[in-house]
Amino acid sequence: TSPGMVEAPTTTAGNDTPSTAASGDSWVELISETELDNEVKTIRNYLNENLQSVSNYNSAMLMIPPKAATLGALAGVAMEHPNAVSWKDDAKYVRNLAKQMNADTLRSGPKDQKRLLGLYESVSDTLNRSPPAGLEEPPESDGFSEVSEMRLLMHRMEESEKRMKTEAGTDSAMASRKEMVAHEAAIMATLAKIVTLPGYGYEDDDKFKGYALDVVKSALAIKAAAESNDFATYELSLTKVSTTCNNCHSEYKNN
Repeated sequence: TSPGMVEAPTTTAGNDTPSTAASGDSWVELISETELDNEVKTIRNYLNENLQSVSNYNSAMLMIPPKAATLGALAGVAMEHPNAVSWKDDAKYVRNLAKQMNADTLRSGPKDQKRLLGLYESVSDTLNRSPPAGLEEPPESDGFSEVSEMRLLMHRMEESEKRMKTEAGTDSAMASRKEMVAHEAAIMATLAKIVTLPGYGYEDDDKFKGYALDVVKSALAIKAAAESNDFATYELSLTKVSTTCNNCHSEYKNN
């Protein structure tokens, strides 16, 4: 298991999780370096498009925090991923810049637009392996929870679930959108694992970790089903994700 990971719990919240060869105990099982890079590129493009003007920023303001939180989380994964991520050596700076994006509640108008644009430009330069001079050293004590708030990561997970249901809800749609499905499933599995890590407050809660592990396993089953054109398993696993999330939210949403 890689440095930031925890062992999978021995019990889960349910017993009908579709089986999958991958257990999700290491980053490489959850997300490839290519999938990680593709999500970071998507976030980068989104921020570039929506931070160039005040009007674009105002329209996208509510969606920016989940993007920044996901960027920070994936930068943390890049730091620990066993495979080669091109910007791994600078990932700690990307993570810290993403953290700064969510340091304060965003308000409409030019002040926050200019602040975020400056941070985005530093992220972009750093991802291009040309970090700006004078970047502050990130706190060594920072972990995933200090950078990426749980509710924001869950917002991204919900986006994955909705996108799969909307864009790949039939056998033919899944077959034609299998790359999207596999990508969204990898993101879902990775973020579900992250929220069980120390700092989020549930590392000793076997029931919560059981729900999270069920999502991880189901997401990995979705990914495998998409890659093998197995719509029945895909549909069953996606339903399992929805059921697990609903059951977890009913117990933990006010915690």
